[in-house]
Amino acid sequence: MLRRLGLFAAVCVAPGFALAQQPTETPRPAPAPTIEPAQTVQPEPGSQIAPRPVDGVRYVPGRGFELTTADGDFALALGAWMQVRYTWNGLQGDDRHAVELSRTRLVLSGHLWGPDTSYALELGLAGRELDRSAVRAGGVASEQDVLKNGPVLNAYLDFRQLRDLSVRAGQFKVPFSRQQLASERELAGVERGLTDVIFALGRDIGLDLYSDDLFGLDLLRYHAGVYGGEGRNGWERTIGAGDHGFLYDVRVELLPFGVFDELAEVDFERGPARLSVGAAYALLQADATSPLAALYVEEPFDAGGTPAVVDFNAHNFTADAMFMVAGLTAHGAFHLRQVDDVPGGLDGIGFLIAANYLLPGIPLAPGASYAFVRGDDGSPLADDDELVLLLGYFLAEHLLKLQLDYSRLWNDAGFGAGSDRLRVQLQASL
Repeated sequence: MLRRLGLFAAVCVAPGFALAQQPTETPRPAPAPTIEPAQTVQPEPGSQIAPRPVDGVRYVPGRGFELTTADGDFALALGAWMQVRYTWNGLQGDDRHAVELSRTRLVLSGHLWGPDTSYALELGLAGRELDRSAVRAGGVASEQDVLKNGPVLNAYLDFRQLRDLSVRAGQFKVPFSRQQLASERELAGVERGLTDVIFALGRDIGLDLYSDDLFGLDLLRYHAGVYGGEGRNGWERTIGAGDHGFLYDVRVELLPFGVFDELAEVDFERGPARLSVGAAYALLQADATSPLAALYVEEPFDAGGTPAVVDFNAHNFTADAMFMVAGLTAHGAFHLRQVDDVPGGLDGIGFLIAANYLLPGIPLAPGASYAFVRGDDGSPLADDDELVLLLGYFLAEHLLKLQLDYSRLWNDAGFGAGSDRLRVQLQASL
């Protein structure tokens, strides 16, 4: 019996003893479950959203560096330009001097989904282009916020699929007065004339229907548009409580010798006679809290700080002409404004005439301009005159130029009681 118990114990203990004598191993963790990476959905070949190869980079004078897809459907140009200006003002008392970056621009432009749909984004980065303030009522800043010169100048899409009915949507210059439509970097002088300060409509946000060659006749152009009426960079806080209106604009042009670029104010082509005669009408429906109110009403707010004008209509009319031949450029414009039945409406007229001549064999263009503004009887619009003598040295046309002008400015006190101004400006552009 004892022998059987000993044999049974030996059989049970031996395996455990044998296992204890083997070297121990670090237990291996169970393998982690395999996670397949997320699959990116690739567009089908030929899809409109499929990536497209770029056909290199090129430099286009006046536009900057341009990328274009191999199929030509998309393009992006990055450009920039700037103006450095010195100004001397000979006012009563001490003279005044100023040095500034008058304009500094960054421009993105190109086309998408084909060359007939273009776009542009232009930012103004100079100090005067970023000025911002609040509407003031009775000397106290109100909650209304006004962008005088915000960084976004132009931001629009252009649809030119139809020659006679092209469409521009976004923020851009209202097609009203000819000199306002001319690019700031293509002016013959350092700055636009006196009438532009008073009568131009500037930039706004809206929709413009137009044609650069109506019916393909090489004879007619037109614009017809509707805009927010709050000026550049308007938004919810620039809209007054009583303002329920818009800005409506129509412009037509007759070009009897054929369509040409009449917005470049120097005749570098030295071509045959070219003439553009235009007329425009614009109706602005606004109120006292609009950013544009100060241009149309002398005192939008009364002494207590409440709106003196809840709503008003401003009628704007202009007729102008541009003539070019063999290096000579001549430009004239007439302006008329009438504000409907409101106290302090800045009613009046304005006139501008300007000319310059690009000398043969040397890129110098001397010129002169004269402008005046007159208020209607009883209108608080001041009577002002401006005579400007100018000289431009165009090293690379408008891409690189040096400009100088001298001005005499006077009011109803007479020419002898006026003031002098001298400006020198250097412009460089990609």
